Amino acid sequence: MRHITLLVCVLMVTMTTWAQQGQIEVAGSIGSTGKVQYYDPAAVGQKKATMLNLGDIEGTPFWDEHWNPGFLTLRTGNTVKLGELKVNQYSHEVHYLNGPSEMAADALQVNKIVLMKAKDTTQVLARFEALSDLEASNKLSFYRVANEGRFRLLELQKATVKTSAYDPSLGKAESRWITKSRYFLTDKDLMQPLGDLDREKILSIVKADATADAWLKSNKNKLKSEADVVAFLNFWNKK
Repeated sequence: MRHITLLVCVLMVTMTTWAQQGQIEVAGSIGSTGKVQYYDPAAVGQKKATMLNLGDIEGTPFWDEHWNPGFLTLRTGNTVKLGELKVNQYSHEVHYLNGPSEMAADALQVNKIVLMKAKDTTQVLARFEALSDLEASNKLSFYRVANEGRFRLLELQKATVKTSAYDPSLGKAESRWITKSRYFLTDKDLMQPLGDLDREKILSIVKADATADAWLKSNKNKLKSEADVVAFLNFWNKK
């Protein structure tokens, strides 16, 4: 009896220690069942974010300048749930808060990012995936994923600083963040550049037939906007 009591005490202490570390929850929070969710920001890494002097530059290098809750899927396969995330389109890192410190992780550490809406954390704000950067050799960048399925529309945004000529009336040269956007279409693992949304390229990549033409006409869809392309791909992926 004494041995049994001792064993129970040891188990209770162990379980309490795990709970205090705040690292494990078995329930899947983003649609996967049985996946272990890690809540400790230290699981991502210990790299501090490079702080830019944003006060001297108009605009923002972030996809959304506000902090949003979300999830990071690491290259190890573990998922980290964090309360405050930002996607930096200049460095292509994801920023997060670990106590008072602003930390950052790149695409070598993080495979996927899911941002949730701050005002309704049950709604997805945006999804990003780390893939080979077709505009820069030997580099991974975060692409925004517009839809899921065999054919996916991806957007790659890159922020750069543009500085105007010196303005005597202001006594300085003004600088601002400029974001360039390029679209890509994937067929499973094959990614092809679209540049801007191009109807003919899209229809060629998905090997559209008379069914596609009929659907586009009946839905008055000209594949001119992202919403149009996503609606068409969602239809086409069901075939």
